[in-house]
Amino acid sequence: MTAPVLLCTDFSPHAETAFPFAVRFARALGVGVRLVHVSDVDVFHAQGSAGARRLWEDELLRYINERLEAAAQTLRAQGVEVETRVRTGVAAYELLEEARQGVSLAVLATRGHGGIMRAILGSVAARFVQASEVPTLCVPHGAVDGPIRQALLPVDFSELTSGYFGAAVDFAKLFDARIELFHAMVPIETGWGGVVNVSGAANETVMQALSDQLVELATHAQSLGAKATWSLGEGPLPARVITDRAANLGADLIMMAGHGRTGIRRLLLGSVTESVVSRSDRPVLVLKRG
Repeated sequence: MTAPVLLCTDFSPHAETAFPFAVRFARALGVGVRLVHVSDVDVFHAQGSAGARRLWEDELLRYINERLEAAAQTLRAQGVEVETRVRTGVAAYELLEEARQGVSLAVLATRGHGGIMRAILGSVAARFVQASEVPTLCVPHGAVDGPIRQALLPVDFSELTSGYFGAAVDFAKLFDARIELFHAMVPIETGWGGVVNVSGAANETVMQALSDQLVELATHAQSLGAKATWSLGEGPLPARVITDRAANLGADLIMMAGHGRTGIRRLLLGSVTESVVSRSDRPVLVLKRG
């Protein structure tokens, strides 16, 4: 794999939160980092004569390039090759175009403010995660970089046919990390604000069936060389169940299936993944089909 890791910055402290994570993944993948800054197209429409606007634009670009090079030097000091690029336009679109030019992974610092990074599920980050065709590591503000020893992979048992499972196993093996396959059970809603009460015997049957499927997935992961375990959780809000399990497990990374589907399947999978990204206090790797 030679395609670099795409790292985006708006020069804010929030964006810098993602830098060490980008370096860690780049080293593990054996690739460099492509550091990109996107300037909003509106900043190049200043008032005044054409000559004055040109001088202002030149000065702004000089400033941006200086800041970008300073950030690149910080990354290079950590032992990775870095190339820099400046793009002008609508941030989400420009970042997606950059990703299409060949990257192995995109790294976004979420919950930034202004510039190219806004709060996750704000326009830029949400659109990128939804539309990107490459895996995207979402790093929340305040996340602390460190070895990735334990990963959590929520599953809905479609992973073996969707291609996400293989990608998740590959990333876990990349860091020699343990991976826990986790299924969040959700109460069955009636549609009128209530839930279906399942008898003890029926509930045991369901639990056993889910456990059997998790054992099968874990066994398959182990056959691929991963150190895999499994567990079950239950609650009305899947995203909360997942993030609570990640905290209790001490997971260094949550891996979630991305989407790319339409209709109800996209809405269900997309909403859970986006909710996990929005509430997680640890990095979330949004996978794409392998």
